[in-house]
Amino acid sequence: LEGANLTDANLESANLYQANLTDANLTGANLTRANASSANFAGANLTGANLTKTHLMYSDLTGAEMTDADLTETIFAGTTGPDGALCTKVVGACN
Repeated sequence: LEGANLTDANLESANLYQANLTDANLTGANLTRANASSANFAGANLTGANLTKTHLMYSDLTGAEMTDADLTETIFAGTTGPDGALCTKVVGACN
């Protein structure tokens, strides 16, 4: 899925475990309750994406654009954030 155009895609409850979504366009995508643990989102565009209750444990979000993404109850344990730093919060916004 590297570089894929998934704009407004409905990926609710999808299994994206270890998926390579590097540079993918997920603008406005619905990833509610998706399992994206250990996935690579480096450079991906997640602008306005719904990540409610999405599992992003141990994923890589380096360089990802997440403006206006819904991060309600998103799980970030062990995730590398957009700035390349390890997320310090387990649930909610990665900071």
